[in-house]
Amino acid sequence: MGSGKSSELARIAERWKDEFTVLFINMDEESDRNDLEYTDLYLVIIKQVEYALRQQGIRFKPSLEKGFEQWFLEITEEREETVTRAVNLEAEAILGSEAPFLAKFLVKILAQIRGSATDKKRIRRVLSREVSRMKADINLLLQDGCDKLLEKFPEKKGFLIILDNLDKCPPNVANRLFFDYANQLQELNCSIIYTVPIASFYALNGISPSFDNPPDIVPMVNIYQLRKICPKTTLVNSCCLQLPFWNTTATVAGYILTPW
Repeated sequence: MGSGKSSELARIAERWKDEFTVLFINMDEESDRNDLEYTDLYLVIIKQVEYALRQQGIRFKPSLEKGFEQWFLEITEEREETVTRAVNLEAEAILGSEAPFLAKFLVKILAQIRGSATDKKRIRRVLSREVSRMKADINLLLQDGCDKLLEKFPEKKGFLIILDNLDKCPPNVANRLFFDYANQLQELNCSIIYTVPIASFYALNGISPSFDNPPDIVPMVNIYQLRKICPKTTLVNSCCLQLPFWNTTATVAGYILTPW
């Protein structure tokens, strides 16, 4: 029995779907949580944003998209032909026939990071040297996507990205992400909710100083005793989150035991 974290995150997504374009990303489906770098999150986020925009008939500005593609091809020493061949039929079906080269490229790069130790080391080594350019280009794409989203849907405030299951990362990965690279996690031009292991919340140096917004805790609830008290009540109040707004980052710590 879990803490109800994912259910609470789903409630947040439902609550804010009219004001934000909400992307609920299960990181278990996108990456290896036992070996994860913040640059992997950057790639996952821009891949999902591109797909979400395309589903609504929105495309990035061609010059920005092409510039990012050409730079990425250059630093990874890839060629368009090899990328196109590497995307299998299943991925092609998910991406859609109208998928731009950028979408196919991101699928290939993330598959290499997840599947091949040699490719993973090579790609991460290159990205670590070029991370400033990578972050700048991704932010330009995010801003362009947000501007076009607001043109088409004036009631929207931007993107709200929920990264679920990062709380399942082992301590060494979580500490690297949420302590060593906390600033980098807050430098993308969108609202993001990260899920953080409870061990990081109670670490010696504490996670609160690393983020602008203090983390919120999803408590573990004794469901049997809860039913005896109020049998029709669900876990609506099990998590009190500061609801995210444009250009902010929230963190959610999962799995804390609360005694009765």
